[in-house]
Amino acid sequence: MGRGIPRFVFLKRLGLAAAVLAVYWAICLPARAQEAPAGTVMTSLRLIDTDDQEWLKQMAERGYPIAQLSLGRSYRLGKGVERNPEQQLAWTKKAADQGFVWAQYEMGRIFETGDGRPADSVEALKWYRLAGAKDHLPALRRLADLKDGADGGEAWQKRFLLIEDQERRFRAALKDIKAEKLSPDELFARLDALGQQGVAKAEAELGGRQIDGRGVPKNMEDGLRRLRKSSELGWPGAMNGLGLVYFFGRGVERDLAQAVGYLKKAAHGNFIPAYTWLAKMTESGEGAPQDIVEAIGLYRMAAEQGDAQAQRRLGELAEQGHGMKKNLDLAAQWYGKAAQAGDKAAKDALARLGVAEPAAKPPTSSTPVKLSLLGIQAMSLSADERCHHLSQDERRFLDVVFKEEAAKQSRDIQAEMEQANRNTAKWACDDKAKTAIQGGLRASAMSRLAPLQAKDAEVKFWLVLFPAKLINRRCGFYGEEKAAQLDRLSGQLTQRLQTRLKSDQTLAVVVPMAEEEFANQANKSACDATARQKVDNALKLANNAAKKGEREF
Repeated sequence: MGRGIPRFVFLKRLGLAAAVLAVYWAICLPARAQEAPAGTVMTSLRLIDTDDQEWLKQMAERGYPIAQLSLGRSYRLGKGVERNPEQQLAWTKKAADQGFVWAQYEMGRIFETGDGRPADSVEALKWYRLAGAKDHLPALRRLADLKDGADGGEAWQKRFLLIEDQERRFRAALKDIKAEKLSPDELFARLDALGQQGVAKAEAELGGRQIDGRGVPKNMEDGLRRLRKSSELGWPGAMNGLGLVYFFGRGVERDLAQAVGYLKKAAHGNFIPAYTWLAKMTESGEGAPQDIVEAIGLYRMAAEQGDAQAQRRLGELAEQGHGMKKNLDLAAQWYGKAAQAGDKAAKDALARLGVAEPAAKPPTSSTPVKLSLLGIQAMSLSADERCHHLSQDERRFLDVVFKEEAAKQSRDIQAEMEQANRNTAKWACDDKAKTAIQGGLRASAMSRLAPLQAKDAEVKFWLVLFPAKLINRRCGFYGEEKAAQLDRLSGQLTQRLQTRLKSDQTLAVVVPMAEEEFANQANKSACDATARQKVDNALKLANNAAKKGEREF
């Protein structure tokens, strides 16, 4: 069917290699330490990933943007709910309409890629601009790449480079502060210079230090001024800081209503410690109506995102049966998460319950251990047997692909699983385990692309046209007419595949993962001659099929 397919086979193999390599590193290297200090630059977002979709929907209905955005992603991937692009859009828009910058960026991505609906570049640019106006780096990059504006995106590119440089210098300052390399005067000068350039995080960091007298001379008045300025610029860390200022009465009259107001703003910006403080105040009835059920929901919002204090408190509530049914197993789970983060009280609680502490992180290895696809699949299945991160459909798919791979290699399934069980015996059911489990699923899904391509005409054409559409939207190789043709043909195939997902277990797993993989690859495309050739080949493939009167379209 033309030269497009062989080139895409190479792209598919490259994607599979990247997926497998990512799993190697996830399994063999230690998890990164949490970046703890308030004011740390946030240039990426980890959504709430839970199998308890009922709870997530409850928090989304209560108006928390991160819960709404996370629920939208669940509908996109079919995670614990039926895959539903309209629900994905609806919940993402709820978060975006509240000004949550990551949701605004996601709205742009949905409309740019035509995720489950016709692509709409005008609507995509609208949402990207809203996020870009808040100096959201990924949005600024997309606006520059899409050449938005009369200047062909040059203004967005300049803004992106400026903000990226400021972020880098702020990170460097925090690193030097942590290493105690700076004198008080140097510390003040570096953060103050960034603050004067409008870097809200630097203003909040310096303001908080002035209020506490940490590393710089104490100056309550100037510290409060800086926190307020940073809050006005939109940094939720500063809102959290002001909430605590009013809670404790630091340099101002104690005002619990003001404290709650600022903490709620910080929580809506997903500054994780704010959830825990709101939960404490709601549990005790300080500044907010006493409501243990609401407090538990807030603690869990923080705990699901890694806050050790909230994890420990949930363990205590489950152990005591306060606000929930007494459940020592659940208590041990939350204590275990907090203990792994280093919380001493949680470690003591585990000892009191007679439960062993979670296994320590594996030792650092300078090089990853090379694993075969079969080994990765076995370890993914083994870890999921204990941790239950996969849905039933995902696990069935992974089990089938693993057995097929073992038969192809004439390997003993039981021996492979016994080895995998030994390798994963000391794993904790944490984010690192989840990454490895999902990595095994992803690698398995990508390995099914070639067989699908060989026997399924719709999949074969989609595998060429969909990534080409994404690359062309990023690089702008063709004008509106040809781009619209590519979008139309790709959209038709995507809609046909969507109707098959409910009845085809393999497609239900492979298609969403392939979409995500292609989107990641397109965002990294160099827009060079090779990328253009991929788009050219896709158009030739479509045109040749049309000329021959084939019925794939």
